[in-house]
Amino acid sequence: MRRSLGPSDIARNRFSYANTGPARADCYASRVIPVHHADPQSFDDLVLAPRGELVVVYFWGPACPNCEFFASRLPAVLEQLGDVRARLVKVNAYEHDSLATRFGLYGIPQFFLYRDGQRIGKMSEFRGDAFFLGVLRDHLPAAH
Repeated sequence: MRRSLGPSDIARNRFSYANTGPARADCYASRVIPVHHADPQSFDDLVLAPRGELVVVYFWGPACPNCEFFASRLPAVLEQLGDVRARLVKVNAYEHDSLATRFGLYGIPQFFLYRDGQRIGKMSEFRGDAFFLGVLRDHLPAAH
């Protein structure tokens, strides 16, 4: 029996890690957005500080079937999104429960959209590639 893939499997098998201190940056390929792993110390710098790009905060947890499904779709979603002014910031809601409390999470996965330090949207589930990509594209900053 083949076991399902979890977030750590996707990161380990499909992404290469570049250690950037407490927050790692994963990159599937040079033409897709960076994926960062945040903790309470790095969260504000990764999410609230960036300007001129969409920041997607992804709260996930181990043993979460919906998180595992999203993780299995993540490489394809990132490739379809392409090289845009955006980043994905992953937060393990169980490991960093202070962030989960700060955002009032009631379940995972949860996705929060930020631009220029302001929350501009939220998705409380992954409804498939097309829906997810549509929401992200609708919230991307205007091209210069």
